[in-house]
Amino acid sequence: MAHDSHTTDDDLTVIVVTGAGPITREVIADLDAGSCHVIAADSGLDHARRAGLDPDLLVGDLDSVSARGRRWAERNCTIDPYPADKDATDTRLALRRAAELVPDRIVLVTGIGDRLDHTLGALGALRDPALIDVPHLEVRWGCQRIRVLRGPDRTTIHPPEGTTLSLVPLTDDCTGVHLTGTQWPLDGVTIPALSDLGVSNIVTGAVDVSLSTGTLCIFTEVPT
Repeated sequence: MAHDSHTTDDDLTVIVVTGAGPITREVIADLDAGSCHVIAADSGLDHARRAGLDPDLLVGDLDSVSARGRRWAERNCTIDPYPADKDATDTRLALRRAAELVPDRIVLVTGIGDRLDHTLGALGALRDPALIDVPHLEVRWGCQRIRVLRGPDRTTIHPPEGTTLSLVPLTDDCTGVHLTGTQWPLDGVTIPALSDLGVSNIVTGAVDVSLSTGTLCIFTEVPT
């Protein structure tokens, strides 16, 4: 396990790779993988290794990781197996293990899968109480980036001008939402859970987002 020495580092980044679909090297190109702790959720191990990441930990019921990947894991990383009869997805379990490392940042990396229920479940896992104290929580979902913001909080991001930005509350209404740096700013509005009110805005400059209560996903896109 190459990164065990980082488990108490305040600047630790933990990369969690799911089994939804293949990921590309470009998605993680800006991450210093050598200084990160990498956790794979089941067949996320196969996707991680194809993208050049060697997981430190494999988590899940291990029903979808390849036999070759399982053999690699048995020789090279810690395996934390769970029974198939469980009440949490492999993604949620991996995120919880990531939070146990007390990182400054968790980056959930996933390809585009073909199961909408798994997608919604993964997004719902971002609200797990175990993640509340993680300062920076983000998702890389194909060509999209998602920053998770819990109120009261604010952030400034710098997506490319002309690209699309969306604000989507996960399950709770988000109150006191302010947004600048977009074609259609917002000033203290309430966005209902899973509403389309904040969908498909256009970036015009540095984007500042703040909210008073709720859990807000900020979706941006990376031009291909």
